[in-house]
Amino acid sequence: MAKRRRILADNSVRITFKGDGVTDGSIDARQLGQSLIGLADTFQTARAITADQEAPKLAAKITATGAGSFWVDITLVAESGAVQAVLDTLSGKVATAAINLQEILGWVTAAYLFIKNKNGRRVVASKELPDDPGNVEVTLDDSTTSVIASKVYDLIKSAEFQKAAKESVKALTQDGVDEIRIEPRDSSDSEDLVSIKAEDYKAFTRIDNEPVELINRTDEMIVSPNSVSFIGKQWQLNDGEASFSAGIEDQDFLDRISKGALRIGGNDMFKVLLRTEQQIAPNGKLKTIRTVVQVLDVIRGGTQGELF
Repeated sequence: MAKRRRILADNSVRITFKGDGVTDGSIDARQLGQSLIGLADTFQTARAITADQEAPKLAAKITATGAGSFWVDITLVAESGAVQAVLDTLSGKVATAAINLQEILGWVTAAYLFIKNKNGRRVVASKELPDDPGNVEVTLDDSTTSVIASKVYDLIKSAEFQKAAKESVKALTQDGVDEIRIEPRDSSDSEDLVSIKAEDYKAFTRIDNEPVELINRTDEMIVSPNSVSFIGKQWQLNDGEASFSAGIEDQDFLDRISKGALRIGGNDMFKVLLRTEQQIAPNGKLKTIRTVVQVLDVIRGGTQGELF
């Protein structure tokens, strides 16, 4: 006997397609399938990146169509993968064990809003916020800064999420589809609504100008300064084997140097927390970014003249 699907209202997301073509029925609902699968894939990718790896996968359940719109409810279930689950549901196959979707919904909608608002501008820098754990400050190529959740930034950098998000809004290229809405099914709070309109489509076609992150780790290590430039807080350091450029995030350390409270000699070394990020840049090339998150100690090394 087939198991019943257990649907919890709190775990459902409503995806609504609006426009004249939907209102008058001139748009075949099957033409919305590509966007539907893309939307399901964004939630599946978010589940994989932000949630427990044992968390169930996604299925989409089409529940109704209303005047002037076509809507789809998406619920997390513990059976097949996202694309197969869409097909399974449409063919009447059932699944079990719905789980809470609200946290993942929050990450996905925040990522969509960030993509929409940055409108093709590139992310040129990011840094973790020690005083605001779980968040990251992101700088765009016009020097605009935003603070977003670290998990949202993880989504934006994911090649899988970028691809799925682009697919999810392709329905907006069809005549007669003007808007896609994403919101909790039972919410009447306008703050929960993400609205992607036809004029926003280009922002989603340009999201793959983001670097794809490969490695992001922070290690404690000893380095020595080769030279220093206060322009952009970028220093030349050496780890005993190779020289490299690194940004400095430790503002207290920089302030002590600029005020003359700390002098650094040519033989001195630093004990630091060094963050190393490796990315595939938008041009397809490997890029490594090193940042001194904190200077833990200055190790005095002799009497050679001061560097600064």
